[in-house]
Amino acid sequence: MIRGGDRRVAYRVRDRTSEEPAILPRPLRLPLAAVAAALAAAVLAAWPAARAGARDAPAAAAPSCPTTAGAVDVTRATVPELRAALDAGTVTSRRLVETYLARIEALNRRGPGLHAVIAVAPDALAQADAADAARAAGAPQGPLAGIPVLLKDNLDTADLPTTAGAKAMLGPPPPADATITARLRAAGAVILGKANMSEWATSISPRAGLSFSDVGGRLRNPYDGGDTSGSSNGSAIAAAASLAALTIGTETQGSIVLPSFINSAVGIKPTMGLVSRGGVIPLVPAFDQPGPIARSVTDAALLLSLITGVDPRDPATRAQRGHVPAGGYERFLRRGALRGARIGVPPALARDPMGRVVGQRRIVSALRRLGATIVPIRGRLWVGTAPLEAIHGQFKRAVNRYLRERGPTSPRRSLADVVAYNRRHGREAVRYGQAFLVEAQAAGRRAQRTAGRRLARYAARARRAVERAMDRHRLDAILAPRLVAAVTATSGGLPHVTVPAGYAGRTPYGIVLVGRAWSEPRLIGYAYDFEQATRAWRSPAELNPAFAAACPAG
Repeated sequence: MIRGGDRRVAYRVRDRTSEEPAILPRPLRLPLAAVAAALAAAVLAAWPAARAGARDAPAAAAPSCPTTAGAVDVTRATVPELRAALDAGTVTSRRLVETYLARIEALNRRGPGLHAVIAVAPDALAQADAADAARAAGAPQGPLAGIPVLLKDNLDTADLPTTAGAKAMLGPPPPADATITARLRAAGAVILGKANMSEWATSISPRAGLSFSDVGGRLRNPYDGGDTSGSSNGSAIAAAASLAALTIGTETQGSIVLPSFINSAVGIKPTMGLVSRGGVIPLVPAFDQPGPIARSVTDAALLLSLITGVDPRDPATRAQRGHVPAGGYERFLRRGALRGARIGVPPALARDPMGRVVGQRRIVSALRRLGATIVPIRGRLWVGTAPLEAIHGQFKRAVNRYLRERGPTSPRRSLADVVAYNRRHGREAVRYGQAFLVEAQAAGRRAQRTAGRRLARYAARARRAVERAMDRHRLDAILAPRLVAAVTATSGGLPHVTVPAGYAGRTPYGIVLVGRAWSEPRLIGYAYDFEQATRAWRSPAELNPAFAAACPAG
């Protein structure tokens, strides 16, 4: 999330991790069981974040970092291709899970030290075996039967702790799955484990930067070893490095678009209300929205279809009625979708690297070849940052509610308890301090009471800025700089899709397309057309020698 206020910006997203501290945390250990009373006392010593998968689920015997499972290349296969191989019997779910676990072991702590996975499920192989047995018995199969998925570690899982990367949150698992988790299980997915993330979704300390959590360690870009950006960075890294077939992220202001852009992944930030936030640790509910992160537009569209739906746990989802296409978003994966589309390009924001479209000339040329009309936008879409006092007020109120609703399984009862825990344990709990948490805890009753109204006004202003530009120029979508998508579009509750577009040396960049509310079908079609025509994505093993040494391309 990009934090700011009417008077200042608390910190700016960095483009290189060389500007951040490079100290790695000591390895921690993964819980082997979730017996609440015992785990609460022992969990800190029992959680191996950086070595997820080494002990709890044995990896394939050889090779040490496989690129294939059976005849399937897991670094390039789409989920429909994996599903076809499973149905044909050319690979088993167990073999798939073993393959991903072996890649996690080789790349997460070893090799390039990605630190993208914070924990693996102790029963991952048991889940896979159950899927294989059901398939062999001819039982009805869900669309993700036996397919491994990683969840960002702010989504509740009833069988794994949910920490948001914070040691203060280590403890028993939540009492129930998040709505997204439950829907994925119902679709047959193997919940492989949790993806690392920027601690508290970047709301811990400016000194920690955007690539660190005290539980999971410092995340690294799989391509250049540098910036990972945005709090869903573990999910984006895992998608690009093929540590799972699918991943889930969440966005508040940039936490899907930014890590997808810089880690060469596909990210969909949905319209506010399309995907439930039930059972997700909140940051700023006025802006929070979960979404898919995957290696391909095909997989991201399929995943979006499976996680949408009205949910009583999240009243905002009532707004999606009448806007979800029958038959899912896969229907809109169409070559030629860009033909005749009017795509707006706003002016760059001065002196801010995130305020321009990276590779604009090449991207615009590709869009024109695909039949799109490029329309320069008059006027800027930047609306400034949200009032910091309101962000702190809503964060405090929402986190307190989440911790209360966790009940006896909650490791802390309030944000005040979190801050107090961190103070007691010092650098062992928060290596780089907790300045943002302290600021949020200081938010008074008035700030909490008025936060919703103030942020709603800001969101409406952001939405109007995009919609007016689209109306004025008769646009179908906007080719947006990262900053416009992360702040203006996201704050306005509007959707955007990020797709790999190329590499500046070894550093990835993407194309970001923003649209009106509920325009996911159109954006997915445009993104797929661009992806299929440009074939820009490359494996990290092709660009990063450290990655290739640990896991050569197949």
